[in-house]
Amino acid sequence: MSATLSYLYLSGNKLDAEGSSALASFLASPNALQTLVLGSTMPTLETIIGAMVRGCNELKSIDLSDNRISKKDVTLLVRFISASPSLKNINMSRTLIPADALKEFVGAITGNVYLSEVTLHLKGNDLGLAGAKVIASFADKLTNITHLDLDDNDFSDEGVATIADGMRANSCIKKLNLSRNFKPSRAKTRTAMLDSLTDLLSSECPVESLVIQGGPKSQLRADLTGFIYDLATNDSLLDLDVSGHAMGNKGAIALGKSLQTNTTLTSLFWDDNTSTLPGLSAFRTGLERNHTLKVMPIPLIDVAAAFKETAHQPKLQQIISEIEVLINRNQTPKGLFEANKSSTVTNFAVLSSGLQQSVDKLLLKIKSIGKKVEDKEGQKALHDAGSTEKLVATMHLLRETIHQATEIEMNEKLKAFSVEAAAVIRQKRGELTVQLMKLTEESFTSLDQTTLRRLRTGIEFGTKEMDEAQLEKILVKATGQEMSVKANEVYLSSVDIAADYIYEKIEEKLEEVLYALTSPEKAVKPAASPAPAAAAAAASPASPAPLAKQPPAKPAPRVAPSGPSSTNLSGSGSAAAPASPTTAGDAKEQPKQKFIGGKVAANSAVASAIGRTIGSGLKPPPRTAAPKPDEAEASATSSPSQEAPKKPAAPRPTPPKKPAATPATTSSSSSSSSSSSSSLADLPASEEPELVHMTKDRPKMAKGRKPPSRRPRPSAE
Repeated sequence: MSATLSYLYLSGNKLDAEGSSALASFLASPNALQTLVLGSTMPTLETIIGAMVRGCNELKSIDLSDNRISKKDVTLLVRFISASPSLKNINMSRTLIPADALKEFVGAITGNVYLSEVTLHLKGNDLGLAGAKVIASFADKLTNITHLDLDDNDFSDEGVATIADGMRANSCIKKLNLSRNFKPSRAKTRTAMLDSLTDLLSSECPVESLVIQGGPKSQLRADLTGFIYDLATNDSLLDLDVSGHAMGNKGAIALGKSLQTNTTLTSLFWDDNTSTLPGLSAFRTGLERNHTLKVMPIPLIDVAAAFKETAHQPKLQQIISEIEVLINRNQTPKGLFEANKSSTVTNFAVLSSGLQQSVDKLLLKIKSIGKKVEDKEGQKALHDAGSTEKLVATMHLLRETIHQATEIEMNEKLKAFSVEAAAVIRQKRGELTVQLMKLTEESFTSLDQTTLRRLRTGIEFGTKEMDEAQLEKILVKATGQEMSVKANEVYLSSVDIAADYIYEKIEEKLEEVLYALTSPEKAVKPAASPAPAAAAAAASPASPAPLAKQPPAKPAPRVAPSGPSSTNLSGSGSAAAPASPTTAGDAKEQPKQKFIGGKVAANSAVASAIGRTIGSGLKPPPRTAAPKPDEAEASATSSPSQEAPKKPAAPRPTPPKKPAATPATTSSSSSSSSSSSSSLADLPASEEPELVHMTKDRPKMAKGRKPPSRRPRPSAE
């Protein structure tokens, strides 16, 4: 028996220690067992697991559900799983496996390089939020588990969101069951959980089947409609189960709208959602435009509840019949062919709306610059971009032509094959007649030859003939259409590759043209304006050389003024230095200086003074008193060779003066006013407003004073 037994079902039998020992003696010897079901048997795993390691080398499925598993038992299971070469299905449902031991258990599965496409059931283990975090922590390491069942584990919305976020990094899970893990009351994390599920379906994780069933204590109700609407643009999910959420007619309407544009969903279960006549009618409308949904049981619970309204029974019965007809239509090859035709139109619309729009935007940007493209390569790129849409349309017309030619040729081949197929069927029917007569003659010796001849004649002339026309119709309309669909997919992929490559290269060429037109290197530079020094030389032939060609003057140390007048900064009161050639005519040549700093920019007088000082390269001018008329005349007569000084500006009101200076200081000031331009007397008086300390008049806040209390005083009464 050990060499032939492959399936052993012992569920519900209490093995205890004696039964476990007897089972271990069988499992320890080499056997051909492939499936072992020990659900709800209370086995002694220490005895059984050791025997399985020695003898069960071909075991593919093990069921330990409804048995209490401790940390010690997990260690034994890890030993067996690590040594198993062909395990495919592990059922640990309702075993209450500890959450902290789950990582070690799953690690044994992923660490065994001989295992692949493993199905792991962890239903009803009350793992909670802690278990959800443990699963999310190693979700990216599940490299050989394709089906993960986490039904009814009390994860709550936060736990489901955690698992969904962790699964986005997984590259192996194809079927995920998260049913009955939601709370009936709407939590704050409900929206985040649904968004995480949507992100999971749009990520790199290859989830093809998602089961999120509800229950009496785990219903999402109308909150699930947002997730269903997102399925309209999903292109990876094949199977969906959203039963038992009491979504109402809103859920049925959302399913109908999503099916209108979804082209990948093939299986849908949505019973027990309290849908009535309006919801079923909206679903029927959406299903009319869908050609890919093939498996969808009628929601009998909702239909039975809706049939209680006798007024709507005829209309409801008609809608249910139409839904069944539409599902049958999608299951036929003709429905698949119509779906492929609609997807072809959609693909062409995408080509002409998405990629073509990018090309049109680049062309519009180039035209908006207002410059002509002189480069021949750029002109060629613009010409090709203008004819891209027409070229892609021509490609699809070529594909249609090839497709039609393929259909015609395949139909001819199938018609010819129908004749050969009918001949083969007739030949095999003759062989069957001979075998039947031989078997009858050997088995029934009481029959004479006359009876046998009559039987042979009846079989030959009474057997239904094979209708070649019907066979031809089956081959052409069923097999031929399905083969045509597959051929069209091949042709369409070729056109898509060519169109994508053309659009990519055209966009690159247009971006090069746009860069050439907007690049500053290609822009025409304006003619350089004459230098300020040259302009000044043209206006005044006797003006000295430009300031830029002279070495910068070294600034002298600053001297604070001692009163209304100041001393000569040259170091000598009697000898006057020659006039600097840069002080008389270079005021207009000084460029504007830019200053950074809030304090300087806030006071225009300070900024102007610093600007004059830095721009001219002179020493900072201190404030001086206006010269008296007699001193000015004396200065003019004493040096007739020098230019007559300009008329001084009218004196402005100044703050109270300090005590008068000594006569020596006054004479020094008068001699300084007749000296060169380096003395302070020759500098023109500034018309800028005088600096005033604004903080003197600023009101001061009393320090140490408490704010007045706003508490009302108690009444005298």
